[in-house]
Order: sequence, then structure tokens, then C-alpha cells
Amino acid sequence: MFSPTNENLIIGRATWAILPSTDNGKTWGYLCEDALALPGSSNFEDPELGLTANNALVAGLSIPTVGLDVSPDLGCNWNCIGGPLDNQSIADIVVRPDTPHQVLALTGTSGTTVDAGNASQVYESVDDGTTWNPLGNPIDPAVTVLTIDVSATDPNQIYVSGTRGYGTGLTASLFISSDKGMNWVEHAIPGFNSQTPCQDTPTVMCPTESGIFIGAVDPTDPTRVYLRSEGIAGSLTPSNSRLYVTTDGGQTFTVPKSFVLPAASATNPNSDFIVTGEMLGFALSPDGSTVYIGTREAGLWTASKTDLAFTQTNSKIDVQCLATRQTSAGAELWACSDETSGFVFGKSTNGGKSFTPMMASVTSTSGLVACSAGGTTSNACFTTGNASICSCSAYQQFCTIEVNNACLGCGQAGLGPDAGGSGGETPDADAGGTGAPAADAGGAKTAPAASSSCGCSVVGGGGDAGLVAGCLLVGIALLRRRPR
Repeated sequence: MFSPTNENLIIGRATWAILPSTDNGKTWGYLCEDALALPGSSNFEDPELGLTANNALVAGLSIPTVGLDVSPDLGCNWNCIGGPLDNQSIADIVVRPDTPHQVLALTGTSGTTVDAGNASQVYESVDDGTTWNPLGNPIDPAVTVLTIDVSATDPNQIYVSGTRGYGTGLTASLFISSDKGMNWVEHAIPGFNSQTPCQDTPTVMCPTESGIFIGAVDPTDPTRVYLRSEGIAGSLTPSNSRLYVTTDGGQTFTVPKSFVLPAASATNPNSDFIVTGEMLGFALSPDGSTVYIGTREAGLWTASKTDLAFTQTNSKIDVQCLATRQTSAGAELWACSDETSGFVFGKSTNGGKSFTPMMASVTSTSGLVACSAGGTTSNACFTTGNASICSCSAYQQFCTIEVNNACLGCGQAGLGPDAGGSGGETPDADAGGTGAPAADAGGAKTAPAASSSCGCSVVGGGGDAGLVAGCLLVGIALLRRRPR
């Protein structure tokens, strides 16, 4: 995730940590899961993240921990947002690209019974996450909402993606509000989850897609929206991962690119974290003229907005997420990959033809997020302490279990309220493998075959066009459902 006001501030995200960098990706700090009450022994979720104009870090949780937390100091202290957001499951968060003091959170809290449906409501903060209020009216409780995005040119326009039903009856829709959530118009996405004969029982039809995520809204055209679908994890039948595009506000959709995912087998045991062939990365160039997509197996693909004719730009990186941003030096494409490709996070200034490693290895963190001694402290929802509860012993235990004790030492990284220095220890040349550049952040990632449960991502506000570089490595696993 990129700061909208400070080019040097980037936040990486993982199921095992939040990774802030205050020196434009030269070094990365480490904030443990415990600071957000996430269970360290599981890979249930990555927090939904947003970074506002004053660099407040907004974190939404959905499963198994729920709630909305806001940190004014890059993760040391947190404010648990109560009131109407108390115990709510946060489906997604987006910071408005045109007015980044404003941030929206989408709830998707399941009812206690099937008939109760979901409590899906947009909440808005206009003061960098300090106070929150419902925005408009709820979305149909029969819908499972997944992502939210906004237009950079029309402050009244809001988009939500979601699904209805399950199995072969699963359908997907794009919901559009032109009056800040007061009214929602549902546009069904034709062709989504088109049935195919089951591989083991050809007389029975099987589903082919399981979710739909907003990739980006065109920065100059509020009627042009990109969506990415995910395939069926662990399916015994081939499934699909598609790019859907609407250029008329949901009236019609096209599918300019599709990846067919092979059926699971003994040699391809698709799991929740590794799905062969799935489109995991999506991003738009800052001006919206170029579209980037990618998979672990087929690398990076690029197309012009005008024709959406995709060509393979870089076959040498395992794309696990994509994102772009505009800096004072020019446009950048970021990607996350895995160590076998040569990097976890990487940056490209030539449209993805080559990448500069920005985080060579999961082991390259420079130390714990530093909390100032003394003074008042505040905790995230359901926690007993601020980031000071993150300990070196727990971090080194993680290193021993997940990455064969290859992590660096974990002195404080100096990333507290006055963050400015890199801090931490100098990386050992042999500590992290070869290292390679990351790709644009746009989708959830999967762990490489040689990894266990690690995964990380760089997240950017305003859809997949914002930075959400995701990396999967020893012990790091991004949720497949995570779109950004």
C-alpha cells in the first residue's frame, strides 16, 4: 500500500505480519499478527488495509477476528472503532484517490442463521479514520459482498462486487450507486460461473468460478470498471479465472482475457493457497492507458486500454500481485513474486520488462516496529497490548519453524510515529536467497511449492490500481479472495 502523501512510505501485508517501509522500500519493518489479534498459528486472513492522507493505517478484519482498527503511527498503537462497527466483519477498505482524508469500509457480517443473510453496509470516515458513519443504505442481505471501489472523478459513484447463491447456482454482480450509497443498482455479470461437465462425473455439471473482485475503476472514466474472477480451489474439474470489463457502467461486460485452470490431481493438488494458472495480479497504469495482469505460471501480460489485446511482457516472474503508482520520478509498476523468481517485492519503470528487487527475501525484514517508551498506549480490538507485545522470541520462533532460522536479527526497525530511519540490522548476504523484484499488486497470491505458509503483499488504495503487491513465500500466504 502506498501513502498518498509520502512517496517513501509503503506498507506490505502478510498473513504473518504487516511490513512497513519508510525509505521507499529499501528496508522493511515487522509488525506481528498479535498486534491485530490475528491467530498466529493459522492463515485465515490478511487484514484489509488503507493508508490515508495523514498516513493513518486503517485495518479491517473479517475471519476469525472481526472489527475495524486505526493506527496513527504505522502500527504501534491502534484505536478499536466501536459503535456501529463493533464486531462487524470488514469485507474491504478503500481510500478515495481524489480526497485521501476520506476512507470507506464495507461490512459483510454474516447473520446467525442462513435466512438472516448478511449485514452489508458502507461506512465512511472523512477525518482519516477517526470517526465513522453509515453511508447510504445497506446492500441486499442475500448478497455476499467482496470488494468496494470508488471513482476518482465522480465523488458520488461507488462500486461493490458480490455473489449470490453457491455451487452451480453461484452468480456474480456489480452493484453501482450514483448517489453515495443511497440507492444501489445491480448489474448481473453474464457468463460468470458457466457450467462444465464434472471431470469425475460427466453427466453432472460443475461450477467454474467462485468469486468476483473489482480490479480498478478507470481514473478518467467512471463508467469503465475492471473485475477479476477466481477459480475453484481444489476442484477436480477445470475452472476459470477471467478478466471482465464494462465500459458502460455495468450495462454490458466483455471478457478480453481468460485463464483456464487445470483440474486438481496428484501432481497438481490445488489448495486454498496454490491454484495453478489463476490470475493473481491486476493493475492499471496511473493514467489508465495500460492494463497489467499476471499469473504465477504465465508471468506478466500487458494490453492497451484501447484494444485490450494482451501480450506476454515478462515470462520470467511468478506474478502473485501487481500495482502501480505515479511518483515524482515517473510511473512505477510493482509486483510481488517468490524467491525462485528472484524477489518478493519488485519495482519496474519500463512497463514490466524488468524489475528491480525491493525486498529480496521474506527474511529481509530489518526489525520490529518500534514503539516509543512511556506515554499513552492504545490497542486494537480484542488485544491486550499495542505492538510492544511483538517479541523477538516469537519472531525467531517463526523463523525457525517457517524459514529454517534464516531471518535476520530483530532489533527495532525505528518505524514508529517519527519514522524516518531504516533501523534494524544489516542483512546477511546469505540470509535470504537470491532475491528478485516484486510485481504489481492486484490480486491475492499463493505460496510457491517449496514454501509452507508465508505470504506478503503491498497494498494500495483505490482498487487494484493501487499498490497491493502480494508475496508468498516460506510461511507467507495471502488469501486467494484478496483482490488488491
